[in-house]
Amino acid sequence: MKRTLTVLGLCAALPLCAQQLQVNAPATAAVYEDDRTLGIAPGVTLGAGDTAVFSATLTMTLPSEAIDRDEVLEDKAAVTADSDGSVLVYANGAWQEAGLTVAEGDTLAVEVVASSRTEGQVDYRFTLRKGEETRTVTVGAQGEAAFSILQLEGEGQATALAVANVSQGILPAGDEGAQDAALVAKYAVWLNDSSKGGAMPEGASEAELSDAFAMNVGGAPSLAITDIDVAARTITVVGAYAADAGEVPVDLGAINGALYLTYAATLDGPATHAKVEASAVDGGAATVALPEGAVFMKARVALTPPTDDTL
Repeated sequence: MKRTLTVLGLCAALPLCAQQLQVNAPATAAVYEDDRTLGIAPGVTLGAGDTAVFSATLTMTLPSEAIDRDEVLEDKAAVTADSDGSVLVYANGAWQEAGLTVAEGDTLAVEVVASSRTEGQVDYRFTLRKGEETRTVTVGAQGEAAFSILQLEGEGQATALAVANVSQGILPAGDEGAQDAALVAKYAVWLNDSSKGGAMPEGASEAELSDAFAMNVGGAPSLAITDIDVAARTITVVGAYAADAGEVPVDLGAINGALYLTYAATLDGPATHAKVEASAVDGGAATVALPEGAVFMKARVALTPPTDDTL
């Protein structure tokens, strides 16, 4: 039988010679042929609110016999092609059709998002891309929340393997109960950029990493309101971050977080928080609407809405 299968395995024993796939490392450049077992280092365990993103690019082969859709893979998630080219995904005890068909030799980009909105249980979102075609399959929460291996089974090729996972101390869970998968993937890219995450000082705290990632920079960020246009009811916000050479300007059109204004009618009055969209970004500075009732205010870029009671 010929097939290409990506499996995210739960706490299985690994051969001593197994290669390691480092969490938050750049996607692998190597091309893996046929059967291969890769350890995920360190293993990923999802607590409530955590998300992990697994990705790969597969060159598909088709099995000579139909997949046994009653086969139980225990605590695993998988992607494969059936003998007729139908792409199948497996999670939480069952196979499902993805609504996508491949031929021998087709390239399939795979992203599997595992989110634990409830302690000890995981739901999955498979995103599969073949050329211009994209299909998404979501599987409800069941199963376990720990992963230690990635397996490639059968004939074919795989490349661009990656695992992204980040502490909630850096990227808090969002409104839907788990970390945003797009931001988890972006964090791994940011971390490996020598001018951004790679430029952060050794021993930086999770709070410092969170602030820098939100601003998409490689140092301690800051914001300043430089202009208030009362007639147009707009303000201009500029950003910068601390580097060895001094303050470096920030492009507020390229942040990973959101721009928030915290404002009050009096200096010691109750604070109101508003997420604001820049109506114009000129040279990295953002022009945003001045909220009604804002007399005293401050701006910030953050990954979650602020909660201060006062300014």
